[in-house]
Amino acid sequence: MIKFDSQYILNSITPLENMFIQQYLVKAPGDYVKVYIYCLNLCHWPMGDIHVSYESIAETLRLNCEDVQRALRYWCKLGVMSVECFEEQLEMEIYSVKETMARNEASDGQTLYTYRAFNNELSDAFHPRILDTQDYLLYQDMINIFEVSQEYVIEAVKYSVKTSGDVNIPYKYVERVIEAWKNDNINSVSELKTYLEKRDSTYRELCSVLRYLGMNRAPTIPELNYYKKWTDEFGFSFDAIKEACNATVGASNPTIKYLDSIITALHEKKASTPQQIAKDKEKSTNARLKVRRLLYYLGINGAPSAVHLQKYAKWEDDYHFTEEAITIAASMITPGRNPFDSLDSLLESFYMKGIQDADSMLMYSNQKKEHDSDISELKALLGETSPITDIQRDTFKRWLDEYKMPVEVIFLAAALAQEADKPWGYVNKVLSNWSAAGINTKQAAQDQMASFSKPQSNQTQKPSKNTKGYGFTNIESHTYNESDYASMFDELSDDTNA
Repeated sequence: MIKFDSQYILNSITPLENMFIQQYLVKAPGDYVKVYIYCLNLCHWPMGDIHVSYESIAETLRLNCEDVQRALRYWCKLGVMSVECFEEQLEMEIYSVKETMARNEASDGQTLYTYRAFNNELSDAFHPRILDTQDYLLYQDMINIFEVSQEYVIEAVKYSVKTSGDVNIPYKYVERVIEAWKNDNINSVSELKTYLEKRDSTYRELCSVLRYLGMNRAPTIPELNYYKKWTDEFGFSFDAIKEACNATVGASNPTIKYLDSIITALHEKKASTPQQIAKDKEKSTNARLKVRRLLYYLGINGAPSAVHLQKYAKWEDDYHFTEEAITIAASMITPGRNPFDSLDSLLESFYMKGIQDADSMLMYSNQKKEHDSDISELKALLGETSPITDIQRDTFKRWLDEYKMPVEVIFLAAALAQEADKPWGYVNKVLSNWSAAGINTKQAAQDQMASFSKPQSNQTQKPSKNTKGYGFTNIESHTYNESDYASMFDELSDDTNA
């Protein structure tokens, strides 16, 4: 049973005719019905001096202002109300639905005759669905709303039925289709047909791409938008897109989004033709092989990562190093935890120094290591067994070039630093003081050391073993304590290590 509650106050209601419910409510778009009932309420219960406008109705019902205007035009066209707008304020008059329908029966013949051809085509487009007067009026109204031709609306209906696969599509569906076309500046039937032909071609091509990726289904709207971006914005042809698809072969579950990342990367590289894409693919394959060989040489297991490939591309494209030069640089890397990063730093250093080819790298390396034999003997004299570092090479070269010290004088200073906590710093301080005092020969250094010496009685001189022909027999004949060193070298023992 359907009935009013006992507390229901009849005189506080807005009456809605049964004829409206039976004849119009079911067929009219839902938002249009909302607008009609709200206007009906305003007519029955006017709210003082409150002015009614398209905007106020839209705000109250949470609709677009354009939707309100279309709804009111629709009801006016059906004859159930009239609306006049004066200075953005609306004056409305609502008529009896029953009387309106009686009047329409007499005038329907003329309306149907005016749109006879349009209505016949509309009926064919919706076949086997049976249209009624309200359906015809809705689609006739589109002609004026969007300022298009009858043929334009018919094409929109056919397209909507085809894409949705259902003749019972709502009016709003077709409306949105036309809105989208108008937003794309498609205003005439000729422009529309060109657009539809292209879209059909796009649809078929995208179906082919999906099948290549292992997806036997119809494209979705986002996928069509991706394809439109590739062709319209990036300028890729169907053949170019197919060539780009080859890069997805290694993916376990390729998607359109994954393909989009590939095509976007190609677009950034300015590779948009099948030939350019194939060349880029060949270059990428060769680069991957080169990186794989380099990783094996460096003792790194596993396939090349994106970071490896990016850095290798930097070395080749930005630094202009050949594979031979990169391999030569790799041979200079000291074994460590991150050899690839170390190689990156070394190559950057070469690039900054203008060292561009393998021969220049070898020459630089040989020059840098030309004193390694002397440094090894120096480290042995100091009791060090660790590998030679670049800092030690630079320090030794500074003693030679800046302090102007012969190797035999450096060894003499090293003999004094054997018991120091920081021997390299100790040697550096001794040589710095000798250089400041103009002492740069073995004899001069020995003479200065002798002037601070304190001879010990009954001490037998013992010849020391001499390396490379450098004799230290006369050094052993003296004994020095810390106070002697302090006065000779200005507190050398406080200096830092090299």
